[in-house]
Amino acid sequence: MVRLSTKFVWSSIFSGIFAVKRQWLFVGLLVLMGGLPLQAEVQLSGLNAEMTAVVEAQLSLWTQPCELNRWAVRYQFSRVEPEVRDALVSFGYYSPVINSKLEWGVPQVDCWRATIELDPGPPVVIRESQFKVLPENNFFSALPLLGIAPGEQFDHQRYENFKASLEQIATEKGFFDAFLVTHEVAVDPVQLAADIHLEWHVGQRYSLGAVSYVGSDLEEDILNRYLPFKAGDPFDAKMLGEFYQALLSSDYFTDVSIDAAVDTAIDRQIPVVVNLTPIDPIETRLGVGYSTDIGARASISHINKRVNQKGHRIEGTLAVAERESEVGGFYRIPDADYAEGWSSFYAGLKKTNTDTSEVTTSKLGVRQLVLVRSNWIMTRFIEVVNDNFLIAATENATTNLVPGVSFNRTHTELSRRPRSGYRLGLGLSGTSRAIGSESDFVNMFANAKVIWPLWPTGRLITRGQVAAVVSNNFEALPPGNRYFTGGDNKVRGFDFQSLGPVDSAGAVIGGNRLLELSVEVDQKIAENWAIALFSDAGSASLNQFATTFSTSVGFGVRWYSPIGPVQVDLASPLDNNEVRLHISLGPEL
Repeated sequence: MVRLSTKFVWSSIFSGIFAVKRQWLFVGLLVLMGGLPLQAEVQLSGLNAEMTAVVEAQLSLWTQPCELNRWAVRYQFSRVEPEVRDALVSFGYYSPVINSKLEWGVPQVDCWRATIELDPGPPVVIRESQFKVLPENNFFSALPLLGIAPGEQFDHQRYENFKASLEQIATEKGFFDAFLVTHEVAVDPVQLAADIHLEWHVGQRYSLGAVSYVGSDLEEDILNRYLPFKAGDPFDAKMLGEFYQALLSSDYFTDVSIDAAVDTAIDRQIPVVVNLTPIDPIETRLGVGYSTDIGARASISHINKRVNQKGHRIEGTLAVAERESEVGGFYRIPDADYAEGWSSFYAGLKKTNTDTSEVTTSKLGVRQLVLVRSNWIMTRFIEVVNDNFLIAATENATTNLVPGVSFNRTHTELSRRPRSGYRLGLGLSGTSRAIGSESDFVNMFANAKVIWPLWPTGRLITRGQVAAVVSNNFEALPPGNRYFTGGDNKVRGFDFQSLGPVDSAGAVIGGNRLLELSVEVDQKIAENWAIALFSDAGSASLNQFATTFSTSVGFGVRWYSPIGPVQVDLASPLDNNEVRLHISLGPEL
């Protein structure tokens, strides 16, 4: 019987590394003395790539120069068999067949060549495996015995990987006193069998203690909203990672570090110290952009991200574009419980001038965002909206008190170009003369966008929307409550808001029913670049959903820039040969 330990395998690996370093030292000395020597040829066959690399690292002959003395070559050649055996033992092969030959004068007169033909032979198989966890613990007892199960080929690296997985789980779950009482492998080279005996002493699990903050002037209650655990909960490194990420993405701090040192534990409860570097709260942003829907755009925003110790935020924005200009701002108050939640008071003035309408809208309202079940985010609002509008030949002005609610859920990867993900949305808003408004309507919508992986570099992107507004006086509806389609994120190949019901003069007046669908396949062609083929279809209609659609097909280029995807598309309607360019910038989900 042969007993193996971790020390045995690592000594073999280290001796191989030392041999390689010794050879390169020899080559380096010769270079310094006047020239790089010609290396002799060592041919190794019969093994897979991984085993070949390990054997090469173990061989003393490997990378030796032609000028090496013959007595040194013969001595190192005599070590081929034991060195090969030592290397293959780590893979579980104890009876290799080794045929080696040393030749002189090849491939040139003043050189030598070693040829080594290998058959690793039958592998050692695990005959018996005992894995005990004391005391019993599901984190470890339920582990699949990968690499140490009876009947598997014995591979020392897989055995070491299994032991490493125990250490990793212990570190992640807070079993900081865990250790291996016994870790032994007994190999019978005659029977080609290995018996494994592991005994893992778990110890008691540590817990997370009180959290203290250093470096922030925000109230502790505001920071505690980001906590995914409470004092006394079992230690979990994943929870600390989530806490770190939530604080870093809160837009309050430029740097976050969390210290939960085991040596500070009291009665196995580890205090958590959070070091925070506050962000400069005052920020002014300048922006320029372009989209084919609204044209060239310039904007300026002034923000105070930390008005007071309660984390309030205030922001004002002015944006000017060819078809749309607006000025507005909000004052936001963090939610007391939900870290991503808030309530805000807002006001704004917006002027839009398209081929279908001219609208000036002013708003004053309050909005609240809260988390509901299954990661859905609910946004509820109530606002006073004044619209002065001209649509076709109809001019009107209305003031309405509009309450509403929407539900959204998004799931995606943190990537410039996510391989998969989805966005779902539902919404309901409306008003009535019974509450003092000048209009009666109920507006409902549902939309979705889904990214599906097709092949390693390809994706299928689908989106759709259905919406309806119910009103007893369509003429009084402002454009914001009518439906148009066509444009960058609607039906490409058609101008912005150019599709919808028309009046007797042929001017588009919008509808009260909307259907849209898009299917796109994009293919990555380089880092952060992709090309796309797509087809869009949609309709805006009156009183009932249309059964015919405006449809287009097109081709596009995508650049996944640091500030978001830039889309450049060429699209053409199916019913004519006109080609329209579309340029847009914004998140995919």
